[in-house]
Amino acid sequence: MKIQIRVDPERLTVADLLAIEDAQEGKRANHCMVSLITHSMVDEQGQWLEVAQAFQALKQLDLNQYNELIQRYLQLIKQLQENTVPPAKGGS
Repeated sequence: MKIQIRVDPERLTVADLLAIEDAQEGKRANHCMVSLITHSMVDEQGQWLEVAQAFQALKQLDLNQYNELIQRYLQLIKQLQENTVPPAKGGS
């Protein structure tokens, strides 16, 4: 099974964003990322996978594939934030 992910702003929560920050700071990074990614995996028709099914597919990845998937996920999050969060204004 080819792993496909989709980041949906209606499914992504503030808790998810905090988990991403925790992962980037090294706080249980793999636990955070696996949880986030399994909630973002879709099948070939774009339907959300059940978490257990997503986790089974994710467990089969080697370390290089896993790292590539994390980078792809983080890029999708970055793009989403750039498109939905207004940039901070400079100081006065």
